[in-house]
Amino acid sequence: MVKNYSLAKDGISVFGTQMLTLIISFVSGVLLARWLGPAGRGAFTALLVYPAILISLLSLGMRQATVYYLGKQKYSESDIVGVTLLLLISSSIIGVLTSVAIISYTKNPDYNLMLILLASLTIPADLTINYFTGILIGKQQINKFNKVMYLVPIINFVLITFF
Repeated sequence: MVKNYSLAKDGISVFGTQMLTLIISFVSGVLLARWLGPAGRGAFTALLVYPAILISLLSLGMRQATVYYLGKQKYSESDIVGVTLLLLISSSIIGVLTSVAIISYTKNPDYNLMLILLASLTIPADLTINYFTGILIGKQQINKFNKVMYLVPIINFVLITFF
């Protein structure tokens, strides 16, 4: 009975976190649309398309694999974290270099080198969150997972407001 209560409690907390994330992301999107206007918002979105695609490809299913292997306890936690860190570093380097090359190749006059680098550096940040939330879920640390998940849109909101 205690397991069912914990599962229900964790499920409700994850749902609440997802709702908060959705609301913050919506407000950020509205603010961006207001501040940048249609053309600026389009350029901003176009700049982030390539990093977003690369993040999807470079995720490599690591979150799911990490949860699975931590849950099965087939390998030690330190081995799983070590492999995850190694894959994170290598996929981040590949992702940033590929993103910079692709965006530079488009030769869009709206993008300078600083914007290209900022957009490309979202790749390591997003991959870090993706890879290591799998570790938190695998270790059944749902509260820490929730904190990471709702901090991400808050940080994005602050950065959007600042820049």
